[in-house]
Amino acid sequence: MARMRSALLDGTNATDIRAEFERLAAELETHLDCEEEQIVAALNAW
Repeated sequence: MARMRSALLDGTNATDIRAEFERLAAELETHLDCEEEQIVAALNAW
């Protein structure tokens, strides 16, 4: 988030800001996929 805040405050162009949003979205999706796998495994074991 610090990188996004910095990009917004220092006047970084829209293309770079969009790229940072895309990077963050991909990182979040990867994290949520891992969480989902763990939850499903726990529920299946129950």
